[in-house]
Amino acid sequence: MLTASPSILSFARTLEPSHMLMFSAPAMASTLSEMVPVTIREEPLRGLNATSKTPLEKRDQAILQVIESSELALGHEVLVLRGRLLIKNRYAIPQACSEPGFLPLHAQVLEQVRGADAGIVELSTRYAIQTACGMLGWRNYLTAERHWVTVESGSEQLEFDNMLRDEADPFSLDTASYETHRRQLQTLKEWIADALLRDTGQGLMLHLQARYRLGLGARVYPSQEWPSEDQKRASQRRWPGGEGVTRMLAKLRRPDGGLQAIINDRKAGNTLRQIDTWYPDARRNKPIAVEPYGANSHEARAYRRTTGSMKEIIERLARGGTQALSREERMFYAACCIRGGVFGGSDE
Repeated sequence: MLTASPSILSFARTLEPSHMLMFSAPAMASTLSEMVPVTIREEPLRGLNATSKTPLEKRDQAILQVIESSELALGHEVLVLRGRLLIKNRYAIPQACSEPGFLPLHAQVLEQVRGADAGIVELSTRYAIQTACGMLGWRNYLTAERHWVTVESGSEQLEFDNMLRDEADPFSLDTASYETHRRQLQTLKEWIADALLRDTGQGLMLHLQARYRLGLGARVYPSQEWPSEDQKRASQRRWPGGEGVTRMLAKLRRPDGGLQAIINDRKAGNTLRQIDTWYPDARRNKPIAVEPYGANSHEARAYRRTTGSMKEIIERLARGGTQALSREERMFYAACCIRGGVFGGSDE
């Protein structure tokens, strides 16, 4: 078995989350009519130089900072996230592959993952747990006293009341931590697995809602974005004497012209992909997002920099066929294809 590694191997995203709109609600049981959009405002701060690169003569000088911030509405204590997740089989056939001889190898890997490896069932279990446990809220999840997640498919609805991911055994439905939610998790897993195994163009649409009790007037954390130079200059005109806005938050413009805070689709997708426990040194670390090089930006580290990277797995698959890969490597390969993106096994 010897075929050239494709220099281009690309897939569309199979898990397609929307932006998650952020609403403020007075209580956990609030109705939609009681919710108001979470807004974003510029906040000027009188701060001090804190970086190690600050010149000695300026370390005692105050600086004007401008950041964007969000909080719950007056008298409200709950953050509500609302959005959808489309699951559509786009991983089985590449959008582009520069080496036609590689396509049968790709098909063989997926055949094993779908069959003998029971990999689709395991991946679906992991995606279901990530969806149900409320981690979609990111920092809002960490600062919440309690959370509640609902998942709707057609006329059916599943509810997960304050489900916490088991850190010792996060992706096994048999663990005692999931006993209360086991039936709902089993149903959600079956929904996802059915969508991943479909060969038709029809997908599965899940409507997601997550509620987090943060406390009265609590700060809310949308996705963070990089301000452009134009945005910085515009901020400097509004707040003379400073460097312009240094932290911008993700937002969408509503039909009435207002700005609504969001968790953007990329950050939502990153949460769903935090299922990789197959990377080197995984026993000493928590699950990370499925990424071609195992990159974890919070730790400024790539766990799959060389060994076990998507590039290296593609090269070994091309040289030695599916028998050159372990089950864990086949699982990671399939998860990367589900993630979507442009991959390649050759630098030439």
